[in-house]
Amino acid sequence: MTLEQALVWVLRGFGALYIVGAVLLFRHLRVYALADDATKRIEMMTREIEGQESPEPPDAFDTERNRWLAAGGVLTAVAGLAMVFALQISLVILVLLVLQQLGYFIRQRMRELAAKTPEAAEDARPSTATRNGFYTCLALTVLAAWLGWKGALA
Repeated sequence: MTLEQALVWVLRGFGALYIVGAVLLFRHLRVYALADDATKRIEMMTREIEGQESPEPPDAFDTERNRWLAAGGVLTAVAGLAMVFALQISLVILVLLVLQQLGYFIRQRMRELAAKTPEAAEDARPSTATRNGFYTCLALTVLAAWLGWKGALA
């Protein structure tokens, strides 16, 4: 087995992990949406009991953030499929995923700088797992580019 063949199998293994990760991300987003909806209902009931007339506007930040995460999940799943089948298109999809993640980091940094409280700033910061995922994606993009250059991808 040549080095290129071994690295194609490494790429395929990460592709399978990307597919699993995308499924888990969508599951997490679904559970979060259900919990968020339940929390909003409880808050509305509490306001009604206390006799408050004007409810606070819903937090659009979480919805927009979840859309960014869902878009990343779609790209992650598609990249995973392309990597599992060792397709050349996986390089293009991985580049798109890197760009999407960079956009997410920029967006979250702007949210962090605009935060009014330290807690809001902390919440806006991407997690360590998200940053590590970005570095892994960069490494896989370089690997896919090298394998494509060597002609090891279909």
